[in-house]
Amino acid sequence: MAIPQNCSSYEGIASSTGINHVEIPLDTSTAYGQFVLDPPASIWTVQRAFLIALSLLLLPKALSSIRSLIPKDKKDHYRRPTPVPHLTPVIGNLFMFLYDPQELIRSIAQRFGKSGIFSLNLLTREVYIVAGAEYLNAIWKDTKKVMMSHDALNLSLSNMFALPRKEMPFFWSDRTGSCHDPHTQSPPRAADQRVAYLMLKTSAEYLSRGNLAATAERYQIAMKNQLNGVPVQGEWVEMDDLFDFARRFVANATCESMLGSNFLTQFPDFVDSFYVYNSRIRRLLQGWPRFLVPRAWQARKRCIEIMRQWRKTLNVHDFDGSPMMLKRWSIFEKWNISDEAIASQDLGILWGYVLSNIRRQGFIDRQLLAAATVEIDECWREEADGSLALDVTKLTSQPLLQSMHAEALRKYVAVYIARTTEYGETQLLDYRIPQNKFLVINTAIAHMDERNWNLGPQGEYPVNKFWGERFLTQSSGTSDEVRGDDARAKPIYSLSQYKGSWVPFGGGIHQCPARHWVKTKMLVSLAMITGAFEIELLNRQEDLKVDLAKYGLGALNPGEKAPFRIRRKTAPV
Repeated sequence: MAIPQNCSSYEGIASSTGINHVEIPLDTSTAYGQFVLDPPASIWTVQRAFLIALSLLLLPKALSSIRSLIPKDKKDHYRRPTPVPHLTPVIGNLFMFLYDPQELIRSIAQRFGKSGIFSLNLLTREVYIVAGAEYLNAIWKDTKKVMMSHDALNLSLSNMFALPRKEMPFFWSDRTGSCHDPHTQSPPRAADQRVAYLMLKTSAEYLSRGNLAATAERYQIAMKNQLNGVPVQGEWVEMDDLFDFARRFVANATCESMLGSNFLTQFPDFVDSFYVYNSRIRRLLQGWPRFLVPRAWQARKRCIEIMRQWRKTLNVHDFDGSPMMLKRWSIFEKWNISDEAIASQDLGILWGYVLSNIRRQGFIDRQLLAAATVEIDECWREEADGSLALDVTKLTSQPLLQSMHAEALRKYVAVYIARTTEYGETQLLDYRIPQNKFLVINTAIAHMDERNWNLGPQGEYPVNKFWGERFLTQSSGTSDEVRGDDARAKPIYSLSQYKGSWVPFGGGIHQCPARHWVKTKMLVSLAMITGAFEIELLNRQEDLKVDLAKYGLGALNPGEKAPFRIRRKTAPV
Protein backbone atom coordinates (compact mmCIF):
# COMPACT_ATOMS: atom_id res chain seq x y z
CA MET A 1 0.00 0.00 0.00
CA ALA A 2 1.46 3.34 -1.02
CA ILE A 3 2.01 5.82 1.81
CA PRO A 4 0.43 9.23 1.04
CA GLN A 5 2.99 11.98 0.61
CA ASN A 6 1.33 14.20 3.16
CA CYS A 7 1.56 11.45 5.77
CA SER A 8 5.33 11.67 6.28
CA SER A 9 4.64 12.43 9.95
CA TYR A 10 2.22 9.48 10.03
CA GLU A 11 -0.43 11.68 11.60
CA GLY A 12 -3.95 12.02 10.26
CA ILE A 13 -3.65 8.80 8.31
CA ALA A 14 -7.38 8.25 8.07
CA SER A 15 -8.08 11.77 6.83
CA SER A 16 -5.35 11.56 4.22
CA THR A 17 -6.99 8.47 2.76
CA GLY A 18 -10.34 10.23 2.61
CA ILE A 19 -11.83 8.49 5.66
CA ASN A 20 -12.64 11.13 8.25
CA HIS A 21 -15.15 8.93 10.00
CA VAL A 22 -17.40 5.98 9.29
CA GLU A 23 -21.01 7.11 8.96
CA ILE A 24 -23.86 4.62 9.28
CA PRO A 25 -26.81 5.85 7.20
CA LEU A 26 -30.14 6.26 8.95
CA ASP A 27 -32.07 6.15 5.68
CA THR A 28 -31.34 3.64 3.05
CA SER A 29 -33.31 3.55 -0.17
CA THR A 30 -34.53 0.18 -1.28
CA ALA A 31 -35.05 -0.89 -4.82
CA TYR A 32 -38.71 0.12 -4.44
CA GLY A 33 -38.07 3.66 -3.25
CA GLN A 34 -39.09 2.89 0.34
CA PHE A 35 -37.12 4.31 3.28
CA VAL A 36 -36.19 2.36 6.40
CA LEU A 37 -34.36 3.31 9.56
CA ASP A 38 -32.12 0.22 9.70
CA PRO A 39 -29.74 -0.66 6.86
CA PRO A 40 -29.72 -4.19 5.47
CA ALA A 41 -27.58 -6.75 7.29
CA SER A 42 -25.23 -6.96 4.31
CA ILE A 43 -24.27 -3.30 4.77
CA TRP A 44 -23.59 -3.88 8.46
CA THR A 45 -21.40 -6.81 7.51
CA VAL A 46 -19.41 -4.74 5.02
CA GLN A 47 -18.97 -1.91 7.50
CA ARG A 48 -17.88 -4.23 10.29
CA ALA A 49 -15.40 -5.91 7.98
CA PHE A 50 -14.12 -2.51 6.92
CA LEU A 51 -13.67 -1.38 10.54
CA ILE A 52 -11.85 -4.60 11.42
CA ALA A 53 -9.58 -4.24 8.38
CA LEU A 54 -8.88 -0.60 9.24
CA SER A 55 -8.09 -1.54 12.83
CA LEU A 56 -5.64 -4.20 11.70
CA LEU A 57 -4.09 -1.73 9.29
CA LEU A 58 -3.51 0.88 11.98
CA LEU A 59 -2.46 -1.59 14.67
CA PRO A 60 1.26 -1.51 13.76
CA LYS A 61 1.25 2.27 13.97
CA ALA A 62 -0.45 2.20 17.36
CA LEU A 63 1.99 -0.36 18.72
CA SER A 64 4.95 1.58 17.28
CA SER A 65 3.69 4.78 18.88
CA ILE A 66 3.29 3.06 22.25
CA ARG A 67 6.79 1.61 22.05
CA SER A 68 8.24 4.99 21.15
CA LEU A 69 6.85 6.35 24.42
CA ILE A 70 9.13 3.94 26.32
CA PRO A 71 12.58 5.16 25.26
CA LYS A 72 14.64 3.40 27.93
CA ASP A 73 14.99 -0.15 29.10
CA LYS A 74 14.06 -0.10 32.79
CA LYS A 75 16.43 -2.96 33.46
CA ASP A 76 19.69 -1.43 32.29
CA HIS A 77 18.73 2.20 31.53
CA TYR A 78 19.85 1.98 27.91
CA ARG A 79 17.56 3.34 25.22
CA ARG A 80 15.93 1.15 22.65
CA PRO A 81 16.07 2.22 19.00
CA THR A 82 13.00 4.27 18.19
CA PRO A 83 10.61 2.32 15.91
CA VAL A 84 9.61 4.09 12.70
CA PRO A 85 5.83 3.72 12.23
CA HIS A 86 4.49 1.88 9.21
CA LEU A 87 1.06 1.04 7.84
CA THR A 88 1.42 -2.45 6.44
CA PRO A 89 1.78 -5.49 8.72
CA VAL A 90 4.69 -7.83 8.00
CA ILE A 91 5.96 -5.74 5.07
CA GLY A 92 6.55 -2.78 7.37
CA ASN A 93 8.84 -0.06 5.97
CA LEU A 94 10.16 -2.23 3.15
CA PHE A 95 8.53 -0.49 0.18
CA MET A 96 9.60 2.96 1.33
CA PHE A 97 13.14 1.75 2.02
CA LEU A 98 13.46 0.21 -1.44
CA TYR A 99 11.54 2.59 -3.67
CA ASP A 100 11.47 5.98 -1.96
CA PRO A 101 14.42 5.98 0.44
CA GLN A 102 14.92 9.73 0.26
CA GLU A 103 11.39 10.38 1.48
CA LEU A 104 11.77 7.75 4.20
CA ILE A 105 14.98 9.35 5.49
CA ARG A 106 13.42 12.82 5.26
CA SER A 107 10.38 11.72 7.25
CA ILE A 108 12.57 10.11 9.94
CA ALA A 109 14.64 13.28 10.30
CA GLN A 110 11.53 15.47 10.34
CA ARG A 111 9.70 13.45 12.97
CA PHE A 112 12.50 12.24 15.23
CA GLY A 113 15.38 14.60 14.50
CA LYS A 114 18.78 13.97 12.92
CA SER A 115 20.39 12.25 15.86
CA GLY A 116 19.55 8.84 17.28
CA ILE A 117 18.99 5.23 16.27
CA PHE A 118 15.75 4.30 14.54
CA SER A 119 14.30 0.87 13.89
CA LEU A 120 12.84 -0.12 10.52
CA ASN A 121 10.74 -3.23 9.96
CA LEU A 122 11.81 -4.70 6.60
CA LEU A 123 9.68 -7.78 6.10
CA THR A 124 11.31 -10.35 8.40
CA ARG A 125 14.30 -8.25 9.40
CA GLU A 126 14.80 -5.33 11.73
CA VAL A 127 17.25 -2.70 10.48
CA TYR A 128 18.60 0.21 12.49
CA ILE A 129 19.17 3.63 10.93
CA VAL A 130 21.98 5.41 12.79
CA ALA A 131 22.14 9.21 12.64
CA GLY A 132 24.07 11.92 14.47
CA ALA A 133 27.80 12.62 14.56
CA GLU A 134 28.16 11.34 18.12
CA TYR A 135 26.68 7.94 17.23
CA LEU A 136 28.65 7.64 13.99
CA ASN A 137 31.88 8.35 15.86
CA ALA A 138 30.92 5.67 18.39
CA ILE A 139 30.50 3.17 15.53
CA TRP A 140 33.88 4.08 14.01
CA LYS A 141 35.55 3.36 17.36
CA ASP A 142 33.78 0.08 18.19
CA THR A 143 35.56 -2.07 15.61
CA LYS A 144 35.32 -5.28 17.66
CA LYS A 145 31.56 -5.31 18.08
CA VAL A 146 30.40 -3.24 15.06
CA MET A 147 31.79 -4.86 11.93
CA MET A 148 31.51 -4.37 8.21
CA SER A 149 28.43 -6.28 7.07
CA HIS A 150 29.36 -9.47 5.21
CA ASP A 151 25.74 -9.89 4.11
CA ALA A 152 25.59 -6.43 2.50
CA LEU A 153 28.91 -7.02 0.74
CA ASN A 154 27.86 -10.41 -0.58
CA LEU A 155 24.45 -9.11 -1.68
CA SER A 156 26.14 -6.45 -3.79
CA LEU A 157 28.52 -9.03 -5.28
CA SER A 158 25.59 -11.28 -6.20
CA ASN A 159 23.07 -8.74 -7.48
CA MET A 160 25.11 -5.80 -8.71
CA PHE A 161 28.07 -7.67 -10.18
CA ALA A 162 26.50 -11.04 -11.03
CA LEU A 163 28.77 -13.27 -9.00
CA PRO A 164 28.08 -16.82 -10.29
CA ARG A 165 25.83 -18.81 -7.99
CA LYS A 166 28.28 -21.67 -7.73
CA GLU A 167 30.91 -19.29 -6.28
CA MET A 168 28.65 -17.80 -3.61
CA PRO A 169 29.39 -20.33 -0.83
CA PHE A 170 33.09 -19.37 -0.88
CA PHE A 171 32.33 -15.66 -0.43
CA TRP A 172 29.44 -16.07 1.99
CA SER A 173 31.38 -18.42 4.25
CA ASP A 174 33.99 -15.79 5.11
CA ARG A 175 32.85 -14.18 8.39
CA THR A 176 36.29 -13.10 9.62
CA GLY A 177 35.73 -9.37 9.06
CA SER A 178 37.85 -6.75 7.32
CA CYS A 179 40.31 -6.01 10.13
CA HIS A 180 43.89 -7.30 10.17
CA ASP A 181 43.10 -9.93 12.78
CA PRO A 182 40.12 -12.24 12.15
CA HIS A 183 37.29 -11.87 14.59
CA THR A 184 37.87 -14.20 17.53
CA GLN A 185 34.39 -15.75 17.22
CA SER A 186 34.47 -16.27 13.45
CA PRO A 187 34.87 -19.73 11.92
CA PRO A 188 38.54 -20.46 11.20
CA ARG A 189 39.75 -19.55 7.74
CA ALA A 190 43.17 -19.54 6.07
CA ALA A 191 44.79 -16.12 5.87
CA ASP A 192 44.99 -16.19 2.05
CA GLN A 193 41.26 -17.06 1.79
CA ARG A 194 39.87 -13.99 3.57
CA VAL A 195 37.73 -12.00 1.13
CA ALA A 196 36.90 -8.58 2.60
CA TYR A 197 40.22 -8.10 4.37
CA LEU A 198 42.40 -8.94 1.35
CA MET A 199 40.38 -6.81 -1.07
CA LEU A 200 40.45 -3.76 1.22
CA LYS A 201 44.11 -4.29 2.04
CA THR A 202 45.07 -4.45 -1.63
CA SER A 203 43.11 -1.32 -2.52
CA ALA A 204 44.58 0.58 0.39
CA GLU A 205 48.08 -0.54 -0.54
CA TYR A 206 47.92 0.75 -4.11
CA LEU A 207 45.55 3.71 -3.71
CA SER A 208 46.81 5.23 -0.47
CA ARG A 209 48.06 8.79 -0.53
CA GLY A 210 51.71 7.73 -0.54
CA ASN A 211 51.36 5.26 -3.43
CA LEU A 212 49.27 7.25 -5.88
CA ALA A 213 52.07 8.92 -7.84
CA ALA A 214 52.32 6.29 -10.59
CA THR A 215 48.53 5.96 -10.95
CA ALA A 216 48.13 9.76 -11.08
CA GLU A 217 50.84 10.03 -13.75
CA ARG A 218 49.11 7.43 -15.91
CA TYR A 219 45.82 9.23 -15.43
CA GLN A 220 47.32 12.58 -16.50
CA ILE A 221 48.69 11.05 -19.69
CA ALA A 222 45.38 9.35 -20.48
CA MET A 223 43.37 12.51 -19.78
CA LYS A 224 45.70 14.60 -21.95
CA ASN A 225 45.23 12.19 -24.84
CA GLN A 226 41.47 12.33 -24.38
CA LEU A 227 41.33 16.13 -24.36
CA ASN A 228 43.65 16.47 -27.36
CA GLY A 229 41.12 14.50 -29.37
CA VAL A 230 38.20 16.86 -28.70
CA PRO A 231 37.18 18.48 -32.05
CA VAL A 232 37.06 22.01 -30.62
CA GLN A 233 39.43 24.82 -31.58
CA GLY A 234 39.47 28.58 -30.97
CA GLU A 235 35.84 29.30 -31.88
CA TRP A 236 33.00 28.93 -29.41
CA VAL A 237 31.03 25.70 -29.80
CA GLU A 238 27.77 25.06 -27.95
CA MET A 239 27.14 21.64 -26.42
CA ASP A 240 24.18 20.03 -24.68
CA ASP A 241 25.50 18.90 -21.31
CA LEU A 242 28.68 19.65 -19.36
CA PHE A 243 28.27 16.57 -17.18
CA ASP A 244 28.03 14.18 -20.11
CA PHE A 245 30.97 15.93 -21.83
CA ALA A 246 33.25 15.59 -18.81
CA ARG A 247 32.24 12.17 -17.51
CA ARG A 248 33.18 10.41 -20.73
CA PHE A 249 36.73 11.75 -20.56
CA VAL A 250 36.96 10.81 -16.90
CA ALA A 251 35.70 7.28 -17.59
CA ASN A 252 37.98 6.76 -20.58
CA ALA A 253 41.05 8.07 -18.75
CA THR A 254 40.24 5.94 -15.69
CA CYS A 255 39.93 2.80 -17.81
CA GLU A 256 43.25 3.52 -19.53
CA SER A 257 45.11 4.29 -16.30
CA MET A 258 43.79 1.19 -14.50
CA LEU A 259 43.31 -1.34 -17.30
CA GLY A 260 46.00 -0.27 -19.75
CA SER A 261 46.29 1.98 -22.78
CA ASN A 262 44.96 -0.69 -25.19
CA PHE A 263 41.79 -1.55 -23.29
CA LEU A 264 39.42 0.90 -25.03
CA THR A 265 40.98 0.18 -28.41
CA GLN A 266 40.16 -3.47 -27.91
CA PHE A 267 36.70 -2.82 -26.38
CA PRO A 268 35.41 0.54 -27.69
CA ASP A 269 31.83 -0.16 -26.56
CA PHE A 270 32.72 -0.69 -22.89
CA VAL A 271 32.01 2.83 -21.60
CA ASP A 272 28.60 3.00 -23.31
CA SER A 273 27.61 -0.40 -21.91
CA PHE A 274 28.97 0.57 -18.52
CA TYR A 275 26.83 3.70 -18.25
CA VAL A 276 23.67 1.87 -19.32
CA TYR A 277 24.41 -0.73 -16.64
CA ASN A 278 25.18 1.90 -14.00
CA SER A 279 22.05 3.93 -14.71
CA ARG A 280 19.92 0.95 -13.61
CA ILE A 281 22.16 -0.56 -10.99
CA ARG A 282 19.81 0.05 -8.06
CA ARG A 283 17.19 -2.11 -9.75
CA LEU A 284 19.78 -4.86 -10.06
CA LEU A 285 20.70 -4.54 -6.40
CA GLN A 286 17.02 -4.85 -5.50
CA GLY A 287 16.89 -8.12 -7.42
CA TRP A 288 14.63 -7.13 -10.29
CA PRO A 289 14.29 -10.02 -12.77
CA ARG A 290 15.59 -9.87 -16.32
CA PHE A 291 12.19 -9.41 -17.99
CA LEU A 292 11.55 -6.18 -16.02
CA VAL A 293 14.96 -4.56 -16.62
CA PRO A 294 16.31 -6.31 -19.74
CA ARG A 295 18.68 -3.49 -20.73
CA ALA A 296 20.34 -3.53 -17.30
CA TRP A 297 20.86 -7.29 -17.44
CA GLN A 298 22.13 -7.11 -21.00
CA ALA A 299 24.54 -4.24 -20.27
CA ARG A 300 25.89 -5.96 -17.15
CA LYS A 301 26.39 -9.19 -19.08
CA ARG A 302 28.31 -7.30 -21.77
CA CYS A 303 30.53 -5.54 -19.21
CA ILE A 304 31.40 -8.81 -17.47
CA GLU A 305 32.09 -10.52 -20.79
CA ILE A 306 34.46 -7.67 -21.73
CA MET A 307 36.29 -7.98 -18.42
CA ARG A 308 36.63 -11.74 -18.92
CA GLN A 309 37.89 -11.44 -22.51
CA TRP A 310 40.31 -8.67 -21.58
CA ARG A 311 41.96 -10.70 -18.85
CA LYS A 312 42.17 -13.84 -20.99
CA THR A 313 43.86 -12.02 -23.90
CA LEU A 314 46.11 -9.76 -21.80
CA ASN A 315 49.87 -10.10 -21.99
CA VAL A 316 50.88 -9.28 -18.43
CA HIS A 317 54.44 -8.54 -19.50
CA ASP A 318 53.23 -5.62 -21.64
CA PHE A 319 50.58 -4.47 -19.17
CA ASP A 320 50.78 -0.70 -18.54
CA GLY A 321 47.76 -0.40 -16.26
CA SER A 322 47.57 -0.47 -12.49
CA PRO A 323 49.68 -3.15 -10.78
CA MET A 324 46.80 -3.42 -8.32
CA MET A 325 44.93 -5.49 -10.90
CA LEU A 326 47.81 -7.98 -11.15
CA LYS A 327 47.98 -8.22 -7.37
CA ARG A 328 44.25 -8.97 -7.16
CA TRP A 329 44.56 -11.72 -9.77
CA SER A 330 47.33 -13.38 -7.78
CA ILE A 331 44.95 -13.47 -4.81
CA PHE A 332 42.12 -14.88 -6.94
CA GLU A 333 44.37 -17.72 -8.09
CA LYS A 334 44.66 -18.88 -4.49
CA TRP A 335 40.89 -18.72 -4.13
CA ASN A 336 40.51 -21.06 -7.12
CA ILE A 337 37.47 -19.21 -8.44
CA SER A 338 36.19 -19.23 -12.02
CA ASP A 339 36.99 -16.73 -14.79
CA GLU A 340 33.41 -15.45 -14.54
CA ALA A 341 33.84 -14.77 -10.82
CA ILE A 342 37.10 -12.92 -11.45
CA ALA A 343 35.40 -10.82 -14.15
CA SER A 344 32.63 -10.03 -11.66
CA GLN A 345 35.23 -8.89 -9.12
CA ASP A 346 37.02 -6.78 -11.73
CA LEU A 347 33.78 -5.06 -12.71
CA GLY A 348 33.12 -4.33 -9.05
CA ILE A 349 36.46 -2.60 -8.49
CA LEU A 350 36.07 -0.64 -11.71
CA TRP A 351 32.55 0.46 -10.80
CA GLY A 352 33.90 1.97 -7.59
CA TYR A 353 36.72 3.87 -9.28
CA VAL A 354 35.27 5.03 -12.60
CA LEU A 355 32.28 6.88 -11.20
CA SER A 356 33.18 10.43 -10.25
CA ASN A 357 31.55 13.63 -11.36
CA ILE A 358 32.70 17.02 -12.61
CA ARG A 359 30.10 19.29 -11.02
CA ARG A 360 28.72 22.30 -12.82
CA GLN A 361 28.63 24.23 -9.53
CA GLY A 362 32.35 24.90 -10.00
CA PHE A 363 31.51 26.81 -13.17
CA ILE A 364 28.46 28.79 -11.93
CA ASP A 365 30.33 31.19 -9.66
CA ARG A 366 32.90 32.87 -11.91
CA GLN A 367 34.68 34.37 -8.93
CA LEU A 368 35.03 30.93 -7.34
CA LEU A 369 36.28 29.44 -10.62
CA ALA A 370 38.81 32.26 -11.01
CA ALA A 371 40.14 31.64 -7.49
CA ALA A 372 40.35 27.91 -8.16
CA THR A 373 42.20 28.57 -11.42
CA VAL A 374 44.81 30.60 -9.52
CA GLU A 375 45.47 27.61 -7.27
CA ILE A 376 45.63 25.28 -10.28
CA ASP A 377 48.11 27.53 -12.11
CA GLU A 378 50.50 27.26 -9.17
CA CYS A 379 50.70 23.49 -9.69
CA TRP A 380 51.93 23.27 -13.28
CA ARG A 381 55.58 22.39 -13.73
CA GLU A 382 57.78 22.09 -16.79
CA GLU A 383 59.09 18.63 -17.65
CA ALA A 384 62.49 17.82 -19.18
CA ASP A 385 60.98 17.73 -22.68
CA GLY A 386 59.43 21.17 -22.25
CA SER A 387 55.87 19.92 -21.71
CA LEU A 388 53.80 20.86 -18.69
CA ALA A 389 52.58 18.43 -16.07
CA LEU A 390 50.71 18.80 -12.81
CA ASP A 391 52.40 18.54 -9.44
CA VAL A 392 49.69 16.29 -8.03
CA THR A 393 50.92 16.49 -4.44
CA LYS A 394 50.68 20.27 -4.52
CA LEU A 395 47.39 20.23 -6.42
CA THR A 396 45.68 17.99 -3.88
CA SER A 397 47.00 20.19 -1.04
CA GLN A 398 45.48 23.46 -2.28
CA PRO A 399 42.92 24.64 0.29
CA LEU A 400 40.18 26.00 -1.98
CA LEU A 401 40.33 23.05 -4.38
CA GLN A 402 40.08 20.61 -1.48
CA SER A 403 37.15 22.55 -0.04
CA MET A 404 35.31 22.55 -3.37
CA HIS A 405 35.86 18.80 -3.69
CA ALA A 406 34.70 18.12 -0.11
CA GLU A 407 31.62 20.29 -0.61
CA ALA A 408 30.67 18.45 -3.81
CA LEU A 409 30.86 15.14 -1.93
CA ARG A 410 28.87 16.56 0.99
CA LYS A 411 26.03 17.78 -1.18
CA TYR A 412 25.91 15.19 -3.94
CA VAL A 413 26.79 11.88 -2.31
CA ALA A 414 24.16 9.69 -0.66
CA VAL A 415 25.54 6.34 0.48
CA TYR A 416 24.23 3.58 2.70
CA ILE A 417 27.07 2.35 4.91
CA ALA A 418 26.24 -1.08 6.35
CA ARG A 419 27.51 -2.44 9.67
CA THR A 420 26.48 -5.38 11.82
CA THR A 421 26.72 -6.62 15.42
CA GLU A 422 27.19 -10.18 14.20
CA TYR A 423 29.15 -11.48 17.17
CA GLY A 424 27.60 -9.80 20.18
CA GLU A 425 25.50 -6.98 21.54
CA THR A 426 27.07 -3.59 22.09
CA GLN A 427 26.33 -0.16 23.50
CA LEU A 428 26.44 2.92 21.31
CA LEU A 429 26.43 5.71 23.89
CA ASP A 430 22.93 5.56 25.42
CA TYR A 431 21.58 2.83 23.11
CA ARG A 432 21.81 -0.92 23.50
CA ILE A 433 22.17 -2.80 20.21
CA PRO A 434 21.41 -6.55 20.39
CA GLN A 435 23.55 -9.16 18.70
CA ASN A 436 23.19 -9.80 14.98
CA LYS A 437 21.50 -6.51 14.15
CA PHE A 438 21.95 -4.71 10.84
CA LEU A 439 22.95 -1.04 11.15
CA VAL A 440 22.71 1.42 8.27
CA ILE A 441 24.24 4.89 8.10
CA ASN A 442 22.76 7.23 5.51
CA THR A 443 25.35 9.88 4.71
CA ALA A 444 22.70 12.34 3.51
CA ILE A 445 21.38 12.77 7.07
CA ALA A 446 24.83 13.74 8.35
CA HIS A 447 25.59 15.95 5.36
CA MET A 448 22.36 17.89 5.73
CA ASP A 449 22.38 18.34 9.52
CA GLU A 450 22.63 22.12 9.75
CA ARG A 451 23.60 21.97 13.43
CA ASN A 452 27.10 20.78 12.55
CA TRP A 453 28.01 22.87 9.51
CA ASN A 454 29.59 26.21 8.73
CA LEU A 455 26.71 28.22 7.26
CA GLY A 456 28.68 31.38 6.56
CA PRO A 457 29.09 34.58 8.61
CA GLN A 458 25.40 35.48 8.32
CA GLY A 459 24.00 32.00 7.76
CA GLU A 460 23.70 32.78 4.07
CA TYR A 461 24.92 29.35 2.95
CA PRO A 462 22.43 26.73 4.22
CA VAL A 463 23.24 23.06 3.84
CA ASN A 464 21.04 22.68 0.76
CA LYS A 465 23.22 25.18 -1.12
CA PHE A 466 26.62 24.50 -2.68
CA TRP A 467 29.32 26.67 -1.07
CA GLY A 468 32.84 25.97 -2.23
CA GLU A 469 34.46 27.63 0.78
CA ARG A 470 32.54 25.76 3.47
CA PHE A 471 35.61 23.82 4.63
CA LEU A 472 37.95 26.80 4.85
CA THR A 473 38.93 28.63 8.00
CA GLN A 474 41.16 31.57 8.78
CA SER A 475 42.12 30.20 12.18
CA SER A 476 45.65 29.19 13.06
CA GLY A 477 44.66 25.57 13.63
CA THR A 478 46.41 22.80 11.80
CA SER A 479 45.21 21.62 8.42
CA ASP A 480 44.33 18.05 7.60
CA GLU A 481 46.46 18.17 4.47
CA VAL A 482 50.03 19.16 3.70
CA ARG A 483 50.35 22.88 3.11
CA GLY A 484 52.97 24.78 1.12
CA ASP A 485 55.38 27.43 2.34
CA ASP A 486 52.84 30.15 1.60
CA ALA A 487 50.15 28.55 3.78
CA ARG A 488 50.01 31.55 6.10
CA ALA A 489 48.74 33.73 3.26
CA LYS A 490 45.95 31.31 2.48
CA PRO A 491 42.90 30.09 4.34
CA ILE A 492 43.21 26.64 5.86
CA TYR A 493 41.33 23.59 4.68
CA SER A 494 40.23 21.42 7.57
CA LEU A 495 37.97 18.44 8.20
CA SER A 496 38.78 18.16 11.89
CA GLN A 497 35.61 19.94 13.04
CA TYR A 498 33.42 17.65 10.91
CA LYS A 499 34.23 14.24 12.36
CA GLY A 500 31.08 12.18 12.13
CA SER A 501 29.45 14.84 9.94
CA TRP A 502 31.41 14.56 6.68
CA VAL A 503 31.23 10.86 5.91
CA PRO A 504 31.07 10.20 2.13
CA PHE A 505 33.69 7.47 2.60
CA GLY A 506 32.56 6.20 5.99
CA GLY A 507 34.89 6.51 8.95
CA GLY A 508 37.40 4.80 11.19
CA ILE A 509 39.53 1.93 9.94
CA HIS A 510 36.82 0.89 7.48
CA GLN A 511 36.93 4.09 5.43
CA CYS A 512 36.82 3.61 1.68
CA PRO A 513 40.42 2.94 0.60
CA ALA A 514 39.83 4.81 -2.69
CA ARG A 515 39.14 8.18 -1.03
CA HIS A 516 42.58 9.63 -1.90
CA TRP A 517 42.30 8.37 -5.48
CA VAL A 518 38.86 9.97 -5.86
CA LYS A 519 40.19 13.37 -4.79
CA THR A 520 43.27 13.07 -6.96
CA LYS A 521 41.30 12.05 -10.02
CA MET A 522 38.69 14.77 -9.69
CA LEU A 523 41.12 17.61 -9.07
CA VAL A 524 43.41 16.47 -11.89
CA SER A 525 40.36 16.25 -14.18
CA LEU A 526 39.22 19.76 -13.26
CA ALA A 527 42.74 21.16 -13.68
CA MET A 528 43.30 19.58 -17.08
CA ILE A 529 39.87 20.47 -18.48
CA THR A 530 40.10 24.11 -17.39
CA GLY A 531 43.73 24.19 -18.54
CA ALA A 532 42.78 23.15 -22.07
CA PHE A 533 39.42 24.90 -22.54
CA GLU A 534 37.40 27.96 -21.70
CA ILE A 535 33.96 26.84 -20.57
CA GLU A 536 30.87 28.98 -19.96
CA LEU A 537 27.50 27.70 -18.82
CA LEU A 538 24.52 28.88 -20.84
CA ASN A 539 22.15 28.32 -17.93
CA ARG A 540 23.55 29.58 -14.64
CA GLN A 541 20.58 28.41 -12.57
CA GLU A 542 22.04 26.89 -9.41
CA ASP A 543 19.43 24.44 -8.18
CA LEU A 544 18.95 21.97 -10.98
CA LYS A 545 17.24 18.68 -10.30
CA VAL A 546 19.21 15.72 -9.03
CA ASP A 547 18.69 12.21 -10.39
CA LEU A 548 17.81 9.97 -7.44
CA ALA A 549 18.13 6.69 -9.35
CA LYS A 550 21.34 5.88 -7.48
CA TYR A 551 20.30 7.22 -4.07
CA GLY A 552 22.17 5.24 -1.46
CA LEU A 553 24.85 3.98 -3.87
CA GLY A 554 27.20 6.94 -4.22
CA ALA A 555 27.40 10.17 -6.19
CA LEU A 556 24.07 11.44 -7.49
CA ASN A 557 24.02 12.44 -11.13
CA PRO A 558 22.38 15.65 -12.35
CA GLY A 559 18.75 15.22 -13.29
CA GLU A 560 18.85 17.98 -15.91
CA LYS A 561 21.24 18.89 -18.66
CA ALA A 562 23.66 21.78 -18.23
CA PRO A 563 24.14 23.35 -21.70
CA PHE A 564 27.43 25.18 -22.18
CA ARG A 565 29.78 26.62 -24.73
CA ILE A 566 33.44 25.74 -25.08
CA ARG A 567 36.56 26.78 -26.97
CA ARG A 568 40.16 25.68 -26.81
CA LYS A 569 42.55 28.09 -25.15
CA THR A 570 45.02 29.76 -27.46
CA ALA A 571 47.87 28.81 -25.14
CA PRO A 572 46.64 25.71 -23.33
CA VAL A 573 48.72 24.39 -20.48
